[in-house]
Amino acid sequence: MIERLAGRLLDTGDGDVLIDVGGIGFRLQVSSGTASRLPAPGEEVRLTVRMLLHREETVQLYGFGSREEALLFDQLRGVNGVGPSVALNLLSLSVPRLRQAIRDKEVKFLQGAPGVGAKLARRLITELAEALPDDESDAPPPAPRDPVHEQLVTAFANLQFTDRRRIEEVVQSVRAEQPDAELQELFKAALHRLSSRGSA
Repeated sequence: MIERLAGRLLDTGDGDVLIDVGGIGFRLQVSSGTASRLPAPGEEVRLTVRMLLHREETVQLYGFGSREEALLFDQLRGVNGVGPSVALNLLSLSVPRLRQAIRDKEVKFLQGAPGVGAKLARRLITELAEALPDDESDAPPPAPRDPVHEQLVTAFANLQFTDRRRIEEVVQSVRAEQPDAELQELFKAALHRLSSRGSA
């Protein structure tokens, strides 16, 4: 699972970048905040990465200029109605300002991000206001992550399986039974179990 990429910046587009890593070009979606801090094409760049499995088993990479931004991206995606694109739009408001707006319940400010209406803004506040520390230095160390587990759970959430608890149980069971299986094999096995018992 890809967690970080370091290489030569080849090109920047509208919300994405192309990085050459050992002769292989990786295209990543980025927030405007990360894009604004990138060096000039041809220079070295390092990005924290999230790899998500979308519909039809399409893999998309997302790049972040800091670990803090990547962690907030994870938290935003945990809110119902916030997909990767909306999460990037929110992060483009800047991480410190976004955290402050959620804690201070600034609905109007959050609506400044494309794809965020009043209802979603209030949901973000309700679900995240207490979860965000007042100061990043006071934040507890993150729990150990299983990237494959998170990729699969996110994939099924994107496929409109709405019972998060059931998704977690199925993914955990499949992971335990097939610890060395590839991501696509795990996805198919979990999808079979979820579908055979009806929509989650």
